[in-house]
Amino acid sequence: MTRIKPIEKEDASDDVRIIYKEIEAGFGMVPNLFKTYAHFPALLRVNWDKTKALMMGGELSRELKESIAVVVSSANSCNYCVAATLTPHKITDSETTELRSLGLTDSQIVEILGVMELFTGYNKFLDAVEIDFPEV
Repeated sequence: MTRIKPIEKEDASDDVRIIYKEIEAGFGMVPNLFKTYAHFPALLRVNWDKTKALMMGGELSRELKESIAVVVSSANSCNYCVAATLTPHKITDSETTELRSLGLTDSQIVEILGVMELFTGYNKFLDAVEIDFPEV
């Protein structure tokens, strides 16, 4: 059961509709996560900008980032995020060394951590408001 009703496009303010248009361009739809953030448009904007920077920008492929998102979401038991994206809560010294031995740069490792942090935050938020993932 959804605790906070997501704001649909037809009910959104003009500013929120502009952000929704950007999200649709990136994802092909506006996920309920962002529709719920729309209750506080500044939060919607900052989270969309962060999502764009991490998931659509950077050096790593979007596919790799989505794989990271699934692992983090699964570890955090966030069914919404696992469904949306199809165990690490932290990274150890040995894992950092292993990533570097695979040729990843510090920039790429920070990008990986950013993706992990992004989805950990989403997991906690979605668990708190119990948003349903729409069936496709």
